[in-house]
Formats: sequence, C-alpha cells, structure tokens
Amino acid sequence: MKIASAPLLGFGAAVVVAAEFIVVGLVPAMTAELAIGPADAGWLVTSFALASALFGPMLVAATVQFPPARVLAAALAPFAASLLLFPFPTLAMAMGLRVLQGAALPLFMSLAGPQLAAARGTGPGVALLYVGVTIGGTFAPPLGTFAAGRLGWEAPMAAIGALAIIGAGETRCSARHQRGQRMCPDCSM
Repeated sequence: MKIASAPLLGFGAAVVVAAEFIVVGLVPAMTAELAIGPADAGWLVTSFALASALFGPMLVAATVQFPPARVLAAALAPFAASLLLFPFPTLAMAMGLRVLQGAALPLFMSLAGPQLAAARGTGPGVALLYVGVTIGGTFAPPLGTFAAGRLGWEAPMAAIGALAIIGAGETRCSARHQRGQRMCPDCSM
C-alpha cells in the first residue's frame, strides 16, 4: 500500500535537501548577526553531514517496525523545528537543529525512495525523488541568501520549517485517505 502521494514525497525530498544546503547561502548573514567567524558558521554544514552519516543509519534501523507514514511525518519534525530560530536565534539552537536534521534526512529518504519506486516504478520513482533533491539543492542557497539579506538569516530557516509542517501534515493526511479514513477535514485531499 502506498503511504503518501508521489508529489508529496518529492516535495518532502526538496524540503529536507533545501534545509541541508540553505545554510551555505546564510553564512554571510549569520556571521554578521551572530558575531561569529565563517569557520564557526561552517560547522553548521559539517554537523549536518556528520549527523547524517553517523546517526541517520541508526534512526533508520530503529524505526523499521513503525508505520511508514508516521515515520515520514516524524522525519520532517526536526525541519519544522526551524521555526524555533525566530524566538531563539542563536548558534547553539541552529547547531542543535542541524544535528537533528542531519540525522532525519536519511530516515526520510530511506522511506521516500522505496515508496516512490513502488508507486511509479524504480526508474521513474527514483527520478522523482531526485527532482526534489535537485530543486532543494539548487534553489535553497540563492533564495536563502536573497531572503537573509532582506529579512535576516532566521527567515529562510523558518520558511523551511513552515514547508516541513505542510509536508508532514499532507503526508499523514494522504496516508489516512488511502486507508479510507476521513480524519483530516481541513486537508486538501
């Protein structure tokens, strides 16, 4: 059984990859606003990557017994938590979120890939996943830089958070509708 629509999974992939790469465009604004050096801000990229490599596989293994729709939605939660950077715009908060997000990225991708392959076939499913990856990785740094220059570095991070909330809600809603449940009257399904 499919757990989420293919476009939603592609959207989720774009969100998690955008979160991964957006920091590259935010470094100038972060160094200025937080009074830190570029090397300190660079650790935001490194911490994400290390958490992804070290903790991601453990999360995948620890969640195999849970329903995939719930795990997909939960994997987007650390990205949604980027909204916390508005009231708490600190390097420590950003670093903590980056570690959680890095660990969650492989969890999301490990479920989205097989779901897309099952829904669309292996080649088209993986291609759709990589459309999301490409969109997130291509547009996040320049759009993040643009937004940070006008609204502060927290705004693009909060935008990622808002998109993650939308993706998580729609993923859960889509799964409920596929099971014939009508538990989310406000969703777009």
